[in-house]
Amino acid sequence: MKPSVFMCCVMCSVVVVPACWSHVCLLSPPQRGSMMGINKPGAPDCGLENATCGGRGAQANTVILRSGQNFTVIVQKNLNHFNMSNPGNFNISLLDEKAMKYTHLAMIPDTSDPSLTLYSAMVKIPDGIAKQAYALQVVYNTMDPSPPLFYQCSDVTVADMDDTLKFVPLTRAKPLVV
Repeated sequence: MKPSVFMCCVMCSVVVVPACWSHVCLLSPPQRGSMMGINKPGAPDCGLENATCGGRGAQANTVILRSGQNFTVIVQKNLNHFNMSNPGNFNISLLDEKAMKYTHLAMIPDTSDPSLTLYSAMVKIPDGIAKQAYALQVVYNTMDPSPPLFYQCSDVTVADMDDTLKFVPLTRAKPLVV
């Protein structure tokens, strides 16, 4: 193998392959789709590159939030893609998918921590935001051109305090017979 061909192969394996395998998982609230394999670097459910929500459509809203409420978002850098010369970040937004309107909630800087590192951000659901279904979106901006962005979404509903009671079925526990 010629030295120039060999160098090209080495550069591709060092630069291109890691760029193709950078991933982000959304743990809380739970991401759309599954979380299969998230305890191993490079999980397919965490490597979504299609804009907005990784190509995954809305699912049943399981998380109810109130305007003005503080909420902790937890993401996993499933595969490290830290760029020391130009560090990336994780952007967290509420997305009204019908209007394609984004409300920025937080930004977490990427670090040199290894794959499977958990990051968290305390976000505040804005006061006065419309009471409706949203996608809580996390975008991992790797600051690398190939591919530069990874997407995850979770389906949430913003409701008034009184409305949240409508979503919680009240049941009585049956006595345990031993």
